[in-house]
Amino acid sequence: MKPEQLVAPACPYCSHPAVLVPRTFRVRRGDRVLPVDTLSWQCSTGCPDPFEGTSPYQFADAELMAWSDEEVSRAWESHFGEPLPPSRRGQRQGEPRNVRIPVLLTASEVSRLDAARGGMTRSDYLRRLLVSDESTGSADR
Repeated sequence: MKPEQLVAPACPYCSHPAVLVPRTFRVRRGDRVLPVDTLSWQCSTGCPDPFEGTSPYQFADAELMAWSDEEVSRAWESHFGEPLPPSRRGQRQGEPRNVRIPVLLTASEVSRLDAARGGMTRSDYLRRLLVSDESTGSADR
């Protein structure tokens, strides 16, 4: 897929169509780091980022994330002559986590989430709340 084929989503704060802007993403695998030029959606009216206060708000949707993942993989293979190794960050045994779900929260929701999660990462805490063990009905720990 080409970036021109992506359908511009609406900004979640003002509902105006977003525009694509350049972004540099740094891919790290072990001691190797590769900066890759990718894209991000940006609010066309300049809405501020609700968490950082910077303007304009930038974000990615599922389609843009998939396109960016392909670009990063191509750039890595072109630069290093090998496929992009899997990330070892947060590595665990079992089925790999490879499905992304973009979720937008309000500032107050994030505050409640951060207060409740303690020392856990946001992802681990949400996973614990959402994924239950079928046999016991308890949260998967």
